Amino acid sequence: MFVCYRIGQFRIISSHGRVEKTIAAHTGAVTCLKYNYEGTALITAGEDGFIKHWSSSGNLRSKLAQSGDVLMLLLLLFFFPP
Repeated sequence: MFVCYRIGQFRIISSHGRVEKTIAAHTGAVTCLKYNYEGTALITAGEDGFIKHWSSSGNLRSKLAQSGDVLMLLLLLFFFPP
């Protein structure tokens, strides 16, 4: 499970409710967090305007974009391919 916060962090929570890892993901709030169907990756969007692609263990893989409408488009395409 993942939990995101207004302070720019998200946390990886174990099935027993224990915080496994806290990640400083964005400057400002994390506004969206989604993981893929396989559970191998996740993507976050933040008030800083970035979309970031993460491994399921919380390692940053890439910054995908920094623009308003492009952010939502990339997020939708990543999780709901045409």
